[in-house]
Amino acid sequence: MKVLLENYVFDKSEKTITLTDIQTASLDRLILVVNATINDVIYNPIDATRGATVEGNVITFVHVTSAMADTDKIMVYYDDPNAEMKVSADINVGDIEIGAVELKDATTDRRLVVNEDGSINSTSADKDANGNLPVTLGTGLNPTDDEVTAKPKGATPVNLSASGQILAAPGQIVGFYVNSTSSGTIRFSDALTAASPYLGAAITPAVGYHAFPANLATGGYATIGATLDVTIFVIAN
Repeated sequence: MKVLLENYVFDKSEKTITLTDIQTASLDRLILVVNATINDVIYNPIDATRGATVEGNVITFVHVTSAMADTDKIMVYYDDPNAEMKVSADINVGDIEIGAVELKDATTDRRLVVNEDGSINSTSADKDANGNLPVTLGTGLNPTDDEVTAKPKGATPVNLSASGQILAAPGQIVGFYVNSTSSGTIRFSDALTAASPYLGAAITPAVGYHAFPANLATGGYATIGATLDVTIFVIAN
């Protein structure tokens, strides 16, 4: 499960971050590390200049961090197979950034799925007179028998140095990281080719990470001008 690790010790001089919630980390499960204070990507698995090594719970970065501060806000995204989503109140899908929530009654194997768009599916065929889907989880959520499963969605990196498609179906753009540029420009389209509707005019971004949250109703295409090497982070619906 993709999680944001918020407990850590950052040492800019040693180029390290120590994870206090994980005893033994794995480089294969490290997704992305960003200095949110100065908008600089510290670790990117597809960029050798933003690589890292892991020993125990200490991550050592390739990227020079001496210009940063030990107190900077560091966002560490990690794929933690042991992470659990704890629910102690009503679930409002609009407040939780997950793909869907599934509730299962272990006794009857009846399931209720609240999808990301708010729609509801159920394995129960016995709707009431008003079309509601009855789901009974014993006498409440039993921590021994009943289950609540979160289905997360993580962003997929797409690297481009020339114009190209970034998403072949509806989804979202999260942001992008400019690896290198020489007066390079980029323009996004909510389309499968370089066509309208455009998500604004062409921009000339500097090297570094840029947040660019945008919904894509059809798909995504990036038109690149001049010289630009960029990694775009997208999520398919």
